[in-house]
Amino acid sequence: MSSVLSISRHPFQFSLSSNKVSFRMNPLSLQNKTDRELVELTKGGQKKAFEILIIRWQSSIYTLCYRKLSHQEQAEELTQEIFLAAYKHIASFRNESKFSTWLFQIAVNRCKNQHGYRDRRKHGHHEPLEGTHPEQKREFPDQTLSAVQQIHKKEQSDILQEALNQIDDKYREVLILFDIQGIPQNEIASMLNLPIGTIKSRIHRARNELAHALKGKINPKDIGEAK
Repeated sequence: MSSVLSISRHPFQFSLSSNKVSFRMNPLSLQNKTDRELVELTKGGQKKAFEILIIRWQSSIYTLCYRKLSHQEQAEELTQEIFLAAYKHIASFRNESKFSTWLFQIAVNRCKNQHGYRDRRKHGHHEPLEGTHPEQKREFPDQTLSAVQQIHKKEQSDILQEALNQIDDKYREVLILFDIQGIPQNEIASMLNLPIGTIKSRIHRARNELAHALKGKINPKDIGEAK
């Protein structure tokens, strides 16, 4: 598939007028600015500022989408839609929370809509529409790892995804946000509009279910390496 939003480590230009992406280096002056500063510049009409936000957060948003949907192509397309929605509604962002929290909230809602559609199509089962073997997550080559280490990391990532698919969505959701994305519990509570106590209990249950699903496969403490 030729994805409009390319999931890559290389800086690119998000052509917001045509909704296309091309690769080009961005000014270092923008790259050094905070999310809050980039948001204000975007509101002022500087599209290149939003390009930096895409570069900064595309990997995290894609990972969330993939871990929620278990489907590479759908995750790529949804990642694009999320950034387009964020740009379209950037004026509504009031800096009352972090930009990343607001962006993840958009992503979570989009994933829920997509997941609901898939559930209606597959009658409540977790397997993807194409069958029982979802397409593999796109990996970012890590030049610090040997070929053997990269293979091992991919195997762990696949095992983790299979285990996540066995967990109910409301528990899997908080586990992805907290343990994989590293978002604080209070931000997750705000994002999902739930009491902090509910978030804590869901994380606890999700970890127990994941540990059970991963028993004898990989150590749940190694999730960071597998993500």
